[in-house]
Amino acid sequence: MRTSDTISDILAVLSDGKCHTYEEIASEVGVCKRTIQNHVTSLSFSHPIETFSGQRIDGKRGIRLDISKDTTLGALTDLEKDIILKALIAYKGEIKPEEERSYMRVYLKFLNGKSNY
Repeated sequence: MRTSDTISDILAVLSDGKCHTYEEIASEVGVCKRTIQNHVTSLSFSHPIETFSGQRIDGKRGIRLDISKDTTLGALTDLEKDIILKALIAYKGEIKPEEERSYMRVYLKFLNGKSNY
């Protein structure tokens, strides 16, 4: 099984927001417990994953994904899409250097929060 498939499967199991043990996840995903532990450690840096050891109030220990936290980024505006597209085109050398400078000025203003867009 590929790493990306394993990670996707782990997130699918955790997406219900319930507390799961490493063993439960390993059994469902079809890999060993240690693999789950390694991936959960990595995932916890980018996802709101909570781990519970010992006895919790509800008697369950393990890990869960806090689905109440919004971890999505907002959609890009049309201006942001346009700037990114033009920066990519400029990177490929498909626009004139004087146009590239103009786009880059707008982009830098945007990054520094000085844009009125």
